[in-house]
Amino acid sequence: MKNHMKTICFFIAAVACLQPRLQAQDCSVIGQNNFVKLVLDSYYLWYKEMPDANPALFDSPEAYLEAVRYRPLDKSFSYISGRAATDSFYSNSEFIGIGFTQRQLSSEQLRVAQVFPDSPASDGGLRRGDYLLEINGRPIKELIESGELRFELGPSTIGTQVDLAWKSLQGVSRSETFIKRIVSIPTVSQSNVFDLDGNLIGYLHFRNFVEPSVQALNSAFAEFREQGITELILDLRYNGGGLVHVARHLASLIGGTRTNQKVFIEYIHNDKQTNRNRKVRFENRAQALSLPRVIIIT
Repeated sequence: MKNHMKTICFFIAAVACLQPRLQAQDCSVIGQNNFVKLVLDSYYLWYKEMPDANPALFDSPEAYLEAVRYRPLDKSFSYISGRAATDSFYSNSEFIGIGFTQRQLSSEQLRVAQVFPDSPASDGGLRRGDYLLEINGRPIKELIESGELRFELGPSTIGTQVDLAWKSLQGVSRSETFIKRIVSIPTVSQSNVFDLDGNLIGYLHFRNFVEPSVQALNSAFAEFREQGITELILDLRYNGGGLVHVARHLASLIGGTRTNQKVFIEYIHNDKQTNRNRKVRFENRAQALSLPRVIIIT
């Protein structure tokens, strides 16, 4: 039954996440739903605001979580992901999918925010800025209104087919059937140095905070250090987040001696888990720059 188990990942706040490695004893749907309830009751920051919903009445743990999460603040922090998919993403910067991310602009508009290279989306002609019109024959407005948008793209399994219809920025409408496969996210997509009136400005486009990011960041900052940049433009547009220790690594590379041993973040848990509260401090890395100014695009 191990393959049916799920890793529950609750993003407690924007800067802190918790991945409990608890083991559910019952792998039935009701057992998994009860496991989600157990984790929420123990670790969820807003457990007191959760409605008293019966886990046995939901046909999946995802449906139960969707029904009880604290919607006024928890719009996207809490989700359920398979352990294999989670490990693949954080360890290898990989996921199974079409290879694009989207941004909702209104109650009826969904726009492609980025398309990853060498992905089904890229191969099929989907481009940044395109407007999605339909997913599997269902209009985007209908999916947004029903709350089904996050589920319509289907499971993260190789071979899953998804029909998309979209309109380009030039007004050309297209449709295509995409087949999900493993997609790699380049963590550092671009790094450059620009000479502006004698000032050397570094530019870094950073996609996600995962294990491969550490070496990619070290290489980029070693090059910045060698060229002697004095300021940095950090492009975090559509960055999906990730591991806190990688975020500290990046921040420490930027701050260097200016921030060394100052508080980077503080974990504050609910009243059942106060023993987990702690402070995490900046470090002084070998490639650190100690920059006086950083411009962040987000």
